[in-house]
Amino acid sequence: MDDELGENEERLILAGCFIAIQKIGAEQIRILKFNQKSKLGIDRLKFDTDSAIGRPYGLFEVANGKVQPISTSRQLGDKQLPKRDLLELPKLVSGDSESVDEVAAAASDCAPSSSSNQKNEAGAGNVVDVQAISHDEVVRLKEAGISGDTLVAKLVQGSSTFSQRSLYGQEKYIQRKSNKHSCQVLLLKPTISLIAQSYYLKDPERIGNLRGDLLGLLLQCGGIHSSRKVLVFDQVLGLLTSAVLSRLGGQGACIHIHRGNTAQSIPCVSAMNYNEQIMSTFMPVRIQSALQGKTLPWSESNQQNQRKKTLAPTKNESGSFTLDEANGDGEPSAKKPRLGGDSTDLAIEDEENETEMDDVEKRRVLRTAREEMGIAVMKEGVDSLIFATRTVHPQSLLEKLYPHLKMSGTISIFSPQLNPLLEAYDWLRQNHTVVQMQLSDQMCRNMQVLPDRTHPLMSQSIGGGFILSGIKVDNTKPTVTIPGTNASGTRANTVR
Repeated sequence: MDDELGENEERLILAGCFIAIQKIGAEQIRILKFNQKSKLGIDRLKFDTDSAIGRPYGLFEVANGKVQPISTSRQLGDKQLPKRDLLELPKLVSGDSESVDEVAAAASDCAPSSSSNQKNEAGAGNVVDVQAISHDEVVRLKEAGISGDTLVAKLVQGSSTFSQRSLYGQEKYIQRKSNKHSCQVLLLKPTISLIAQSYYLKDPERIGNLRGDLLGLLLQCGGIHSSRKVLVFDQVLGLLTSAVLSRLGGQGACIHIHRGNTAQSIPCVSAMNYNEQIMSTFMPVRIQSALQGKTLPWSESNQQNQRKKTLAPTKNESGSFTLDEANGDGEPSAKKPRLGGDSTDLAIEDEENETEMDDVEKRRVLRTAREEMGIAVMKEGVDSLIFATRTVHPQSLLEKLYPHLKMSGTISIFSPQLNPLLEAYDWLRQNHTVVQMQLSDQMCRNMQVLPDRTHPLMSQSIGGGFILSGIKVDNTKPTVTIPGTNASGTRANTVR
């Protein structure tokens, strides 16, 4: 029963979880946290989060600042696709009958014949569109809750140059207006593919130009699957670490080597909403502790930094600091009673601060326990070394972490630059026995596949990176003893 409840909750949008938002017809994907009593926006669409909390993931329509799920029957009947047939436009419109009839008549009249299909589209693209519907009227119709299809139909009806366009030009016009004025959004459960695509489209340099296909190749070269013990160094916002955790599925160990006191700059791990079973395999280890082979004590300065983060100084409307401020030494400052207040308010605030300090201590104890587990796994040996670097040289990582790799263990390293991987390749080839070493890259281009218009997309980033992979083996020659011989290799005398 508990498993069924858990599965049902995973299908619902819950407060405090991360979701992937994409507007229909748009390329942008946003990974946002869904908090109560807040508003989210994407591509000029804003809606209240409370209207979506508790509903299943899927397709929604934004109207009057709220979202409503679109039924399955309507999704099957809706033809809102990137390519639209002009003659089917009246079927797509959900508005008053007069507007539908007018648009249907206009569509039938302006539908080009077979001879006009060969019209030069370049000439039609030079036609200046004269629109009878003003921008203010479009805004007013949207505020009134008109659907996107009805608005597109009105724009087609109000265009004085629509009939002068070729069939391709008319399809592009409808597609462009549909994408711009669409009121439908997808609220999806985050996946590794969606997160990788979101960051790659928004700011690829933050993840080292690591595309989704390169991430899959990196995991394949590393042989990542359930029950594996993996040593990870991640400089791509936790995208690689999150993908490894997803592959392990709660079985195995993901040792995350990080600099600093805590594993920072890994938003991709939080965005996946992992449960406790999967997060139990996440073992962050400070790089200083990994080099020493033991858990180092937490420095006093680090504790003060944690205290500063917990008791961050904030200002009220008058510009003075509130009661939860921190002084220059990182210690809580003395509290001053407010006018009209009593000692009860101070006691409550003291209890809240003590609770916050207790939470900090609990998190520190948990980090220490996980670090000890990670170091213990490293001493036993790991099955895979997998790195995704941007500024750290992979050879320096191999020099420190290669001894922790078991025999027959895999090595998989990603870097946006080729030269660091070449130096790491030479280091492995000269100083260590690694077989099946490969230095590969992968090209991926999006193609537009339409009748008579199939070509690569003109505006796209084809940048990526390179992957170095190999398998560690033992080069020592085995000693074979032939039965009936002694240690020197001579045949022993047998007694009959």
